[in-house]
Order: sequence, then C-alpha cells, then structure tokens
Amino acid sequence: MTDRISVIVPVYNGARYIRDCVGSVLEQTYTDFELLVVDDGSTDDSRRICEKLGEEDDRIRVVSGPHKGVSAARNRGIEEAEGKYLFFLDSDDMIHPRLLEELQRLMEKDKTGIAGEGYLEIKDGDFDRPGGREKKGRRPEAMYLDSSQAADYDTFGSSGTKFYAIGGKMLRREAMHGVRFREELTHGEDTLFMYQLISCGLDASILKADWYYYRTHEGKTTSVYTVAACRCRHGVNRYIRDHELQRGRRENAVRWENATAASVMKWYTVAEDAGDRQLKRYARMLGARERRTELFSCLRPERKAEFYLALYCPPAFRIASPLPYKWLGTEDRWEWVRQRGKVKCRIWKFCTKWKWKIKGRITWLKWLAREEWAKSWKIRTKVKWRFIRLKSLVREAWAGSWFEERHGRRRTWRS
Repeated sequence: MTDRISVIVPVYNGARYIRDCVGSVLEQTYTDFELLVVDDGSTDDSRRICEKLGEEDDRIRVVSGPHKGVSAARNRGIEEAEGKYLFFLDSDDMIHPRLLEELQRLMEKDKTGIAGEGYLEIKDGDFDRPGGREKKGRRPEAMYLDSSQAADYDTFGSSGTKFYAIGGKMLRREAMHGVRFREELTHGEDTLFMYQLISCGLDASILKADWYYYRTHEGKTTSVYTVAACRCRHGVNRYIRDHELQRGRRENAVRWENATAASVMKWYTVAEDAGDRQLKRYARMLGARERRTELFSCLRPERKAEFYLALYCPPAFRIASPLPYKWLGTEDRWEWVRQRGKVKCRIWKFCTKWKWKIKGRITWLKWLAREEWAKSWKIRTKVKWRFIRLKSLVREAWAGSWFEERHGRRRTWRS
C-alpha cells in the first residue's frame, strides 16, 4: 500500500459550500490523494455539483446513497477508501494547501495513529479566501502526545488539539482497530469516535498551526439545541466519564462530570432564552440525575452553586454572571462577583454556606418584583404574597439555627 491519503467529505445539502471545500483539497501540495465525496441523499444540487467536479479531476470519487446521517456517510467513506491514511473534512470547511503534506510527514516521523492541527474559526460572511493560505513559508512547529496525554480532559478539549471534533484529523487506517462512528448518534458522534480511538492506545501528533478553516453559520450542527441533540451529547459525556472512572482515572472523570454539569446549565439557559419548555424540562431532569451521581459531590462549591442557581434561580444566575458561557467555574469570575455589592450578600455569602434554598428564593422574588416585573401590578402582588409566605419560613428557620448555635441544642417550641 502506498502513502495515499483518502480525504472523506460527507455532504448533505451543502451545494453552497462544496465548491470551496473541494477546491481547497485540489490545491494541496501533496498530490497522492483521493477525494471521496459521500452524498448523504442531498435534496439540493450537491450531487450534481460533485459529479461535475469529478468529471474535471479523476482524483474525485462521488459515492451516493440514501439519507442516513453523517455517521453513516463517514462509515461509508471509510469502507470505500483505498488510502493508507484517512483525512476527514466537513463539506462547509476548507484547509491550508500544505496541510496534508505536513500531517503525513508528522505521522511518518512520530509513528503515530492520529494527526491534527489548530482551528481558525471564520464567520460565513468573512470566509472568502481565508488568510494564511500561502504555499511557501517556514515549517510550523509540532508536538507529540501519547494516548494517556491525549485522553486527559485539558488536552482532549483544548483549542489547540480539538480531539472532540473529527474535522481536520488524519488517521492511520491500519491502527483504527475496527472503530466506527455510531450511526444512532446525531450529535457528539465524532467526540465518541475520537475518544474510542485514543482509548485503544493511539498516540497523536499535533501541528501547531491554525490550518483548518472552520466556517461558522446558523446551519452548523454544533449550534443545534434540541432535546434529541442534547440527549446524544449528554450520553457521550456520560460514556466518557464512566469509562475514565473504570480505567482508574478518577480526576479526569471528575473533570468530565464538571463539563457535563456545565453543558446542562448551558442547555437550560438556552432553552429559557428561546422559550423551549420541552428542553427546559429535559435539562431539569438531567440536572436532577446529575445531582445523584457520586462524582457530582466532588465538584467545587462554586460549580455546585452555579449549577443550582442556573437551574432553579435563573435571574440570580444572570445577574451574577453576565457572561456565563465563558466564565463558568473560574476564580476570576467569582472574584468579580465578590466585588459587586449588589450580589455580594445575596449570592456569594448564602450560596457558599448552602443556605440558598430559602434565601436564594427570596432574592429571586425580590429581583422579579423590583427590576423585571415591577410594572405589572398583578404579578407584583403575587410575588409579594409569595415573599411574605417565604419570609415567615425563613424567620422560623433562621431563629432555630441561631438558637442552636448559641446554646448548643435545638430550641423546643411551646405549643
């Protein structure tokens, strides 16, 4: 078998971007490759465009079939491929002209089973011939990672490796051990696929260059938030977390549990913004399930407080964290929260002492009455009465707690 590279591109209704994608592959300085375009039952002009491109260049091979999903299309490409290496590329993305050459050189040099590079995310409107596409220049640096280092959460999910995505990854065909994409998964299938490969002992070579041009647009599957999509992603996270725990990598399993909790928080917040009640109920159900797991108790108090606030007191979570998706779980954000006098007493003090159940509820009602729904007399009246009811419960609960701390025994209430 020669050092041929099989470039696998699954296509489904990608007529708008497929020409740019195929063009970036044909511009490669490494010429010993075949381009497998797998049409997954497209209903637009994708198949016609691909067949026309195949007539112009004999290195392009078009494989068509009924619509079964991106996982089935990639598996079909793996079976049809004839090369020693497999390179995966999404139909709406592009690559640097020297990428295949450098990745193949790295894999031969380090004898690794996986090779990848950095991503350059570009908005759809700014994607016209992305920068850094010169063919000549200094050779970029690279790094080697063994399978244990690659499986570490900080490495697996970092922006420099992006092992959770299959786009831009080159694999040694003979080292795949029969691993295939799970066709029943509609989201997160590439994350599970890459983790299974690394779990089989495959080492990785990473090119320190952003030579994979990732197009961001509304139709991207990573921006889809439905119950079905979140169910797939959550199942993948739980699989990896449990597998890491079985392998004795408890610290890494706790990090995956932390990521799972952050995902549930994000899904609930997105559902609340979109008014998706079904997704909100599902995120609440996932939150209740995560709280009962053993690893959830190992999370930091800040993460637990954020988790409870996001799912059960969203207004307080929004005020405490105006940038929740970027700052979740960082010490800098909590230092910023402590400096905010408005939320210092209401959130930081009581949430870290685990007395948020009553106090956080009252704080939430205060914000609803004062800031958000103050103009509505009907809702303001309803909030007021709920506040009075909770205030009596708080007074009784705090009085008992103060008496116990002062006298060392529980207070006996007279009938």
